[in-house]
Amino acid sequence: MDLRALAMDLAFAYTTIFPGLVATLIWFLLVRRIGAVRAATFHFLRPFFGVSIAALPLGETLGPLDVTGVVVIMAGILAVQLSKQTRTTAPSDRQG
Repeated sequence: MDLRALAMDLAFAYTTIFPGLVATLIWFLLVRRIGAVRAATFHFLRPFFGVSIAALPLGETLGPLDVTGVVVIMAGILAVQLSKQTRTTAPSDRQG
């Protein structure tokens, strides 16, 4: 087996273990800690972490479109979290 094939096999194993298995473990820990609805918004970060972790062993750099994608994802997560806070406090304002 040549060195390049070995590097590709290791990169594949690395991206399978960390974004796949470790992310799933973190997902279940989040669900247990903060609940499924709030944890679901963070599920959208998985592609970013997969690309980032895969880039490390392959020596690739993240480009402007990758950063733009992260900003869009983070804005969506923030919007969901803020809307949940607004909705949970709104019913108490109607009493009176």
